Amino acid sequence: MAAGEPYAQLKDALKDIEYSDRQSPVLAAKSKTQLTPDIRTLNNELTITLDDAHNWTRRRAVRKQVLTYAGKKNHSEIKLNYNPVWETVTLDHATVTLKDGGTRTVSPEEINIMDAPWVARAPRYPAAKTMVISLPGVEEGATIDTQITTTHKNKPWFALSQSYFGFDPIDAYTFTLNTAAGVNLSTNPALAALADSPAENQNPKTGTRFRVSGSRTASPREGALPPRSYLGPVYQATTLNNPADYARLINDAVAPLAEPTGAVRAKAAELTAAAKTETDRVVAIRDYIARHVRNAGPNFTDLPLSCLTPAEKTLADAYGNTADRAILLAALLRAAGLEPEFLLAASRVTKFYWQEDDLFPADSFSHLAVRVQADGETCYLDHLSLYADPHATSLEDCMVIALATGKIETITPAPKYQTTSRTDWQIILSPEGDAAVTFTAPHYGANHESLKRRFTEMTPEDRDRYHQSCMTWISQAAQPRGGFETNLDYPATYSFSADVARYAVRSGDYLYFQLPAASTSPTPAGPDTRIHPLFATAHRDSTIQWTITLPEGLEVEAAPENLSWTGPGDYGHVAVTTATKPENARTTLTITQTINLNPAVIPAASYSTLLELNRRLSQPSQWRVLLKKIKK
Repeated sequence: MAAGEPYAQLKDALKDIEYSDRQSPVLAAKSKTQLTPDIRTLNNELTITLDDAHNWTRRRAVRKQVLTYAGKKNHSEIKLNYNPVWETVTLDHATVTLKDGGTRTVSPEEINIMDAPWVARAPRYPAAKTMVISLPGVEEGATIDTQITTTHKNKPWFALSQSYFGFDPIDAYTFTLNTAAGVNLSTNPALAALADSPAENQNPKTGTRFRVSGSRTASPREGALPPRSYLGPVYQATTLNNPADYARLINDAVAPLAEPTGAVRAKAAELTAAAKTETDRVVAIRDYIARHVRNAGPNFTDLPLSCLTPAEKTLADAYGNTADRAILLAALLRAAGLEPEFLLAASRVTKFYWQEDDLFPADSFSHLAVRVQADGETCYLDHLSLYADPHATSLEDCMVIALATGKIETITPAPKYQTTSRTDWQIILSPEGDAAVTFTAPHYGANHESLKRRFTEMTPEDRDRYHQSCMTWISQAAQPRGGFETNLDYPATYSFSADVARYAVRSGDYLYFQLPAASTSPTPAGPDTRIHPLFATAHRDSTIQWTITLPEGLEVEAAPENLSWTGPGDYGHVAVTTATKPENARTTLTITQTINLNPAVIPAASYSTLLELNRRLSQPSQWRVLLKKIKK
């Protein structure tokens, strides 16, 4: 090989690599108005007939055409969940018309009824079923015609929330609600406006028919959508319109079951024998249920209230759904000399679904929890866990109904038990750019439980591996200084330290580096544009602080810019602050990022403000620190 030939080959290879790096795909721009729906609904008829406040029939007839392969996959079978204890599902007919005009009808062999997944683990409860209907011959261009009737009997109340918002087109839909004479039905204005004639076969003076017809055009698919009431008309009605009535109904079913019996009192005495304080008694009882009473079965609202279980039976069976475990918990606490109270909890975002003050969403308040006073502090016992501090709760900021009073309140733990996240970085730089880095992360409120669970259940080998991953998270050059430290008392905290060679880059009189682990996308904004409102459901209360000790003889030339951002409405705030403080011969630079965001519905017109925040925080320059030698 001639002299210089290897170098020439290397240069050619580098040229090819450089050229390849400049290549990028050329994509055809897709029209923003071009829509390709998977199905087209030709007709959708829904009729609900109330015989009284507890019994009704729901009949839906749908005729739709399959347009794409995705439509074929998603609509080749129908799954219907029900419980025979109070529901009956009937397939009136189901046919598929092929493109060539041939028809196929569902045969009995193509209908399968299976137990719900939880049935085997919780045989005490009436078994729920899933009817699976396999539609024959579904293909692109085929038309599916079905009618299904569901009969509901002896339900504690009737509730309706019907919307026709969606992405695929509907040529024609009809919704009819027939109410019998004497049904005390509360409706929202959208439904009340439809009351146009007496219901068929009912007393014309009292029976009412609500009826609406319309169509729907195709619209672009988007995720993170808000409740349907933000997207179009929603027709709502209920026969249980008062939180106090709902609380009374549930309390009448629950309270007698939580009365301590002899077996319950004996177990409570056994569990609390070594307890020295009221809080010790609460924790001992909670931990016993978490360890020995399995959470199994459906939510209590999916069954008749008569299926709720006495505490002694749940104790003996060693399993129960969340409501039955709460009943047992309250019975044991009462037997231990405490005074527990029941709460019916909703999610943090329920307020966005409760649009009408006079139309109470009873179905949203479906989680039975327990609250009890112990040693002068409030303990919340909702999602039972061995690792949770009893004073913190995952129900923070959620609406609840106190069963004893029927009043609605919002859960607010004591300040030190509220859920927050904090991360502290200590970085001490040398003149050469080496760094001593220390990371500390205390977890407060509900976050305490997840961290304590994680490290308590982590094996020593996995703990070592996690420590190693933390080193590479800082830098490939990071070497551990000391061990991986955890303190699982409240607030649960983990920390580690590392020595990192060449952490900062030296360039003449300058030294620069990037701050680690900044939150660069605090909002859920994704695509560049948005047509529908965005539903931001997360609550964030977090702080990240970097404290950097500069080498002697260097000063800050550039640091993260201060930022103060306020979101639309009551969405919240994001801020970045930078401060310097001389200390002896060295300067301390402190950068703090705080995020306080609440669940919110973001109008499409305000979506760009979220994008702009994420864009700014994603810029490398936002998190770069540049130091400069001080000229004497």
